Amino acid sequence: MHYQWRFFFAICLPGYWIGVSAMASTPEISELQRQFTPLVQKDLSETLVTASLLSDDEVMQLGVWDFDPNRLLGTDNDEFGSDEARAIRDSLNQVSLPWNKLWLQTENGDQISLTGKFAALQVKQRVQLDRESRDLAEHRVYSAHLGVSYLKNFTDHWQGQARFSASWMHYENTFEFISPLAKAFKPVINGVFSNYDVNALMFEPTIRLNYRWQGRNTRYRLFSAWHYLFGQTIHADIDAHDVRPHAWYWSNGIELSRPVFRDTNSSQQLWSRFSRVNVGGYLSEPTGSSHYYELGAGWLINTPKFGNYVTNLGVGINLNYGSTLKGGTLVILYNIGAF
Repeated sequence: MHYQWRFFFAICLPGYWIGVSAMASTPEISELQRQFTPLVQKDLSETLVTASLLSDDEVMQLGVWDFDPNRLLGTDNDEFGSDEARAIRDSLNQVSLPWNKLWLQTENGDQISLTGKFAALQVKQRVQLDRESRDLAEHRVYSAHLGVSYLKNFTDHWQGQARFSASWMHYENTFEFISPLAKAFKPVINGVFSNYDVNALMFEPTIRLNYRWQGRNTRYRLFSAWHYLFGQTIHADIDAHDVRPHAWYWSNGIELSRPVFRDTNSSQQLWSRFSRVNVGGYLSEPTGSSHYYELGAGWLINTPKFGNYVTNLGVGINLNYGSTLKGGTLVILYNIGAF
């Protein structure tokens, strides 16, 4: 994950410190802002696509309580978890509320559905720039997604799915200048690197292939889903906030579901999923790797009386291996797709 306070350290590179300390005119300030515009654009692009990734529970799950699996298993694998990764997780607050509404279904089971999602992401962290005090950086992304999905049943086992969704995203950045060092740079960064907001439109085409089968009481599904993200900020006030983010991620894995009791019609299910997620574009640096692994398991209760809006609820555990958010978390499961 990236935080915009890294620009303080960039500004302090040799040669820039003298310029900032001695500047006395608006043109000098504007020139410094112009030189760091590409860094702001990169960070804003990464923030927008990362917020989209984190709102997709199938590829990255954040929970209500985080832990380091190494401490439970007695291992020392840095790719499985670390104090730094847990601190990053603790700085994140994320909510995603997806829904799916069946629009049309054919005799052979093909479906056209409307999909939607409301999501919010908050990143809040104290930044220590000197020994005396810590400044507060906070980033918030609110998004509303709407899309259409077409599911095609090729055989009893094979399914294909195509989906296209559009998202409106609102990004807010706030920074409290507390330390003397931060206050010294306020004329340069305020309104450019910090304390600004911007809107963006993001689009996401998705192609998915499933293979399903059943053995005794257990249902299995192999899946491969490719997502592409692209968009643009709207009516940006300055060049630094005029960005066109793009990224992709590809998840491959297996899901299992079986009734808690022997009754195959039980409303309670044991669910698990293992997947590998490859990422590219502006997602590579925030996730810290070109790929990572996710393992999730939980207890689900079907909720038919809520219709398509809340199909199931549950609780479980999710493990992430190899990304910036590596580690374990207790998760609240919501609207896990049936198969």
